[in-house]
Amino acid sequence: MRHFPLMLLAAVMMTLSSCGEDSFLNRREFVDYGDKASELLLRVDWDTYADGRPTGMSLYTYNEKGDGERLVTNDVDSVPLRRPDGCYRLMLFNLSTDEFGSMNFYRMDDIDSARVMLTTVTQRANRSWDKGVVYQRDPEQLYVALDTLAFPPELMATRTTDTVRYVVVERPRPLVSRLVIRVRIENIRGMRSVEGSINGFSAGCRLVDGVGTDSTGTHLLDTWKTTVDSVGAENGYITTSITTFGLPPGSGHKAGDNVLKLAFTMADNTIRVYTFDVGDKFEVVANDEFHSSLSYQMTLYGQLADVKLPEVKPSDNAGGFNAEVDDWDNGGDYDIVF
Repeated sequence: MRHFPLMLLAAVMMTLSSCGEDSFLNRREFVDYGDKASELLLRVDWDTYADGRPTGMSLYTYNEKGDGERLVTNDVDSVPLRRPDGCYRLMLFNLSTDEFGSMNFYRMDDIDSARVMLTTVTQRANRSWDKGVVYQRDPEQLYVALDTLAFPPELMATRTTDTVRYVVVERPRPLVSRLVIRVRIENIRGMRSVEGSINGFSAGCRLVDGVGTDSTGTHLLDTWKTTVDSVGAENGYITTSITTFGLPPGSGHKAGDNVLKLAFTMADNTIRVYTFDVGDKFEVVANDEFHSSLSYQMTLYGQLADVKLPEVKPSDNAGGFNAEVDDWDNGGDYDIVF
């Protein structure tokens, strides 16, 4: 995952009379910093890289000593800041730390150590094919903006009051990546359902640079779409898509680094398990940062040998087989073939 570039659009002058000093300060409680302080109007663009405006956002500023201040607000389009003159590092993200169910936030008092870690799946009983496995949850969308801000009085050509106001625009970017897996299946009509898992993906992410943690975990693959080659065909594909924090930074892309396991419940209610070493099959596809409708920074994909299921006789109480006709060769919207 790429480092986020520092973005600063400053020195755009706004006069106090355009908003009114009293109404500006009354929007939020501010600390009294004394005479040598500057006002900044922070505007947030959620349309360029995010999926739209969130219901709230968190904003952290850290001074040159590393001391931090946090602001949580539902004013997600713009927010006024007042800080003593000096340089600050800024971190902004959607929602508050308490509103994410899939991850916990740690060490937020230090911008260089701030990180999120995925929580575990608790509302699922393990099956016979995955006994003892602890799954990490798929991360919710997390959009982060990082910047360095200066509040110097010399930015103004003239200084008629003890307060300076200017504007900065931030564009939060996604930290979450998407993994799409597509597997070729022969005799696909012999199956009733499929579950699976894949391991070796980062268990968390550093907020300061968007890099996944070295620690890894296992993701559950329990939602699959089934397609057949044509009406009445015996072969087809299963496809799933999950969110992740990507491969860890120390990944050597060795086959055994990531294991894909598939457990098929057959028409006769037996379970067939297939295991594949896929760590050397991934290709990272980076999104074009200049597009305006992007949701993810990268897609991971690869290729595997076909899975050939055995022919079985349906049990008396077996459910029906439901599948769509595959449109891969006719302009289908799948990201990959796995």
